Amino acid sequence: MSTETFNLKKSGNFLARYGTFTALILITLAFGLFVPKFASFSNIMTLLVQISMLSIVASGLTAVFVVGELDISTGAVVSLGGILGAYLMNNQIPPAAAIVATLLVGVVFGVVNGFIVGYLRIPALLGTFGTSVIALGLNFWAGNGSSIRISKEVTSEFFMSLGSGTFVGIPIPFVVALMVFIFFLFLLEHTKWGLRMYSVGGNQEAATNFGINNRRMKFTAFVFCGLTAAIAGLLLSSRLGAGSPIAGDAYTLDAIAAVYVGVSMFREGEPHLFGSVLGVLIFGILVNGMRLMGVGYEVQSILRGIFILGAVAIAGNRAQLRVKLF
Repeated sequence: MSTETFNLKKSGNFLARYGTFTALILITLAFGLFVPKFASFSNIMTLLVQISMLSIVASGLTAVFVVGELDISTGAVVSLGGILGAYLMNNQIPPAAAIVATLLVGVVFGVVNGFIVGYLRIPALLGTFGTSVIALGLNFWAGNGSSIRISKEVTSEFFMSLGSGTFVGIPIPFVVALMVFIFFLFLLEHTKWGLRMYSVGGNQEAATNFGINNRRMKFTAFVFCGLTAAIAGLLLSSRLGAGSPIAGDAYTLDAIAAVYVGVSMFREGEPHLFGSVLGVLIFGILVNGMRLMGVGYEVQSILRGIFILGAVAIAGNRAQLRVKLF
């Protein structure tokens, strides 16, 4: 092998593993240097809140990607979490009970998705599309097609502070997102359960030969994904002061894109939590910086799409992505 060929190969390996992360650093530095107020304390706090809900959703979705599956119902369940919580509290249900009930509904959707995909073996894209339609119908039914407003008088000061309050100076949504991140980091990277989930996503036949219950692993991943979507929905409704039947729609593609971008970082074609959260951070910084620059939503979408294509192309060039669509 010639020196030139070796250097090109080495450069390609570096680009595949660290190219997206390097882009994140360069983008952050560029905004910090050339965009007024980007590096201000108030904008950083705003950025932390902006990425919190998507980070929570992406953390749960990463678990689904790890077992080699896909969940496109997350956005609809986020909306359901927000509007159901608002609906219950507006009907005199105590906030604590409404929160628990909403989280349980998120778990139920995760259970249904896990059963459909893991046990009935329906392709994840089709199965979770069906449950997303069900969630969408429930969203519009709960609010008669409109948003449900909430306030401290209807709910409680505690619930309203979840979306806009702070804890030791840190936004509460970010604190919750950090707790969710730590939980999934421990689960996926430091437990036998997480190792089994990675084994299922890597090679189901080999995992079965080692005595791993593939169906159970997939079932668990979807349950966690449904729960995180409900958590994000509650935080979103608290921040907006209303539950909306469509507030969470954007989280479906954004979370999937963040996990895919994360696949291109550090590990070759393998979903992992650090990559997913960094993917969320990239999108958050891009959107935040472009808004401060006055860039229109249409241009923002185009640039984000170009970045996603580039990151996924790098990951796909290095290793086959393990998530199945059909």
